[in-house]
Amino acid sequence: MTIPADRLVEMMDRRPGLARAALEEALLRVEQTRQTIRRLSADNPQQRVAAVLMLLADKFGTEQDGAVVLAPSLTRVEMAASTGLSAETVSRVMSLLRDDGIIGTGRHWTSVLDKSRLAGIAEG
Repeated sequence: MTIPADRLVEMMDRRPGLARAALEEALLRVEQTRQTIRRLSADNPQQRVAAVLMLLADKFGTEQDGAVVLAPSLTRVEMAASTGLSAETVSRVMSLLRDDGIIGTGRHWTSVLDKSRLAGIAEG
């Protein structure tokens, strides 16, 4: 759905709540972009992968038997694209996280087993 700019401005003039909501959304996106730029320029691969997993867990995860199941689960290629890493590096990091008991993985699924440890890695 698209709204012509002049119509949107008119709607915002009549509904200050809409203008505020649009501004809040724009500010949220600017902050997310700032965090992504920082993560891509300063964080190590494990921090990058952990940050994406935390984001997915917070936005799309569902509690199940003490774990957070990620739905949808990203493929290694999708994860690589979102972290600025190669698919091979993502696979190595995911294997380390799995071996440490922080995440669980399988064919077409990923779950966060220890969210506090994953958050600690993401924050560095």
